Amino acid sequence: MRAEGKRRTALFTLIIGDNDAGQRLDKFLLKTLVHCPKSLLYKANRQKKIKVNRKRVELSAMLQPGDQLDLYLPDEFDPAQRGGAVAGTLPAAVPPLPADDIVYEDDHLLVVNKPVGTPAHSEQRGACNLRDQVLCYLMASGSYRPQRELSFVPALANRLDRNTQGLVLVGKTAPALRELCRLIREDRVQKRYLCLVSGVPQPDRAVLTGYLRKDRQQNRSEILDEPVPGAKKVVTEYRVLRQLGGHAEVEVLLHTGRSHQIRAQMAAIGHPILGDKKYGGQHPAYRWQALCAYRLQLQPEPDSMLSYLAGREFAVDPWFAI
Repeated sequence: MRAEGKRRTALFTLIIGDNDAGQRLDKFLLKTLVHCPKSLLYKANRQKKIKVNRKRVELSAMLQPGDQLDLYLPDEFDPAQRGGAVAGTLPAAVPPLPADDIVYEDDHLLVVNKPVGTPAHSEQRGACNLRDQVLCYLMASGSYRPQRELSFVPALANRLDRNTQGLVLVGKTAPALRELCRLIREDRVQKRYLCLVSGVPQPDRAVLTGYLRKDRQQNRSEILDEPVPGAKKVVTEYRVLRQLGGHAEVEVLLHTGRSHQIRAQMAAIGHPILGDKKYGGQHPAYRWQALCAYRLQLQPEPDSMLSYLAGREFAVDPWFAI
């Protein structure tokens, strides 16, 4: 990267690496030049001040590894500040990620056990959350060095409710993150949950189908029998593992992944999760909902970059294990 002269407009040259490839030019620029107005980028492109491999291209062009990106922009938008900006968004003191919460790690991904009570992402400035803990852990281990990245930041590929414990996948590289998101989107990540519910569902095994409508103001989901505008189809399979007096231990297999899906569907059939106050599962013995994403299995194709994990199952013990 270099700047030439002391003129108002500077030349910045960036070489696209593996973590920046595979995305549209405009999306890359918006993530890299975090303080640069979108209107300025579009104007610069019209004026041929943004070039890939010394040629003007459309902002929809897909970047490839090794591409040379030349930017003629005001020097206050220096992309070299990107790494510092990423690190600067983290709170000054982030609790360390407990070693016991790291279920699996390799060069591409991380599997973490999110504890109950910890949000996946920041809900308010300075609050502890899993995303910040993961970033600090990866920076401390040297797996992620913001100063060497232009646009990529490791991210959680799936998320869980604040008061739901369980397995979360983290992409340590851009190709791995894209692949994890694709596998999840194409239902190639099997997620099983364990929960304790009020009463004993009948029959002891069933597939529940309905339509979920989210009330974002109340942060609450409603299950409907018929499709309506704004509602999304949900499919949840459950089986009763054992009866515990007036309650039951139930394993749930998700066939779709919607907000509060398990909590809302179990409540809709009259068996809310114990401790889930939002959906009628109040219980004095449970401060949080007794729900855990306790088993996860990747099912990538043979030609996937994650094919070596085909059939590999990850598991954790729920906090409410009996």
